[in-house]
Amino acid sequence: MPATILATGGFDILRDSNRKFARRLEAEGVALTFLSYPSLNHSFLQQSGVIEEADRAATDSAGLFGTAVRSRAALLASATP
Repeated sequence: MPATILATGGFDILRDSNRKFARRLEAEGVALTFLSYPSLNHSFLQQSGVIEEADRAATDSAGLFGTAVRSRAALLASATP
């Protein structure tokens, strides 16, 4: 599995299964960033711009993803003959 960013809300219907999945990924040696936002529900990213913590969650996860993509692109560029 590739490095994974997993975000869940405290009122997310998938919260418990997300935590279980995160533990399994870690046990398998997958690089994992697990983000938990206790006051948010399942569709919290759709509420960014309206709910402050949802906005923070969107910014956090997008920032992590952007960093991962730029890092991977730099690795690929340096490996190109």
